[in-house]
Amino acid sequence: MIHFLVEAYRGKIEGLDPLIYFDYIVFFPAFISGPINRYNHFASQLSHRIKSSPREDLSKGGERIVHGLFKKFVLAQILYPHILSTQPDTLAQLHPYEILLGLYAYALYFYFDFAGYSDLAIGCARILGIELPENFNNPFLKRNIRELWTNWHMSLTGWLVDYIYWPAVRKLRDRDYFRRHPVFLSNLGMIVTFIVCGMWHGEAAHFILWGVYHGVGISILTLYQREKRKIRQPALQRYFRSNISRVLGVFLTFNYFAVGLSLFVLDMAKVRLLLAGLLP
Repeated sequence: MIHFLVEAYRGKIEGLDPLIYFDYIVFFPAFISGPINRYNHFASQLSHRIKSSPREDLSKGGERIVHGLFKKFVLAQILYPHILSTQPDTLAQLHPYEILLGLYAYALYFYFDFAGYSDLAIGCARILGIELPENFNNPFLKRNIRELWTNWHMSLTGWLVDYIYWPAVRKLRDRDYFRRHPVFLSNLGMIVTFIVCGMWHGEAAHFILWGVYHGVGISILTLYQREKRKIRQPALQRYFRSNISRVLGVFLTFNYFAVGLSLFVLDMAKVRLLLAGLLP
C-alpha cells in the first residue's frame, strides 16, 4: 500500500482499476509475507493475456510448490532441533562453539523456512497465472554482505532501497557537506535503511541494533572496496580475482550474517546474558 501511494503521488500508476487494486492488496499467495509485488507488474498480468498456457502454469507452479514443501517441511525441520536456544538457563551454559553452531543452524533454518515459503507463494500464484518476483538467489554463496542482502528477501530489499535509501540520499545530497562527502552520505543512507529494516521486523531495541549491525557492515565493505581499488600490486590483484579470495569472502560473509542473528533472535537481556557467558 505504501508503494502504491508513493507511485500514485509520482504519477507512475498505470491503468488504475479499483477491482484490480483490491485483488492486488489481498492476493492470498503473497498477502502474509510476500514476495512483495509492484502494482504495475501485477495489474499488467490481469489486464493482458498471459503468454504461458494453463498447463505450463500448473506444471511450473506445482514444481515450485514441491520445492517449497521440501525446504520448509523437510530441510528446515531437520535443522530446527539444532538452532541456538533462546532459553536463559541454556544460554548461560553454552560454549562458544555451541553458540556458533547454533547460529549456523539458525541461519540455514531461516533460509530454508523462508525460501520454502516463498516457493509456495510463487508456485500458488503461478498456478493462477500470476508471476510473483523471486525472493532468494543463493544468498549464502555470495562473496560479501552487500551481495548477500541483494539476494536475500530480494523483494523487501528492493522495496527498502526504492522507498527509504534513495529518498533519504536524494534529500540530503543537496546539502554542501554531503555533496562533498558522497561516500559518507551513501553509508549513512545504508545504515538508516537497515535500521528501518530492523524496525520492520519488530519494535524492540535488539531489532534496531541488528539493523545497525548490517548497515555498519555494508558501510565498512564500501570503504574496503574503495581502498582496494587503489591497490596496484600485481600479486594482490591476482589474489582479489582468485577463487581463494571468493571462497574466503563467502565464508566470512556467512559468518558475519550468522553472528548477527544473535541480535535478531535474542532480546537485549539475553544478548547481555550471552556476552556474560562468553566474556567472564
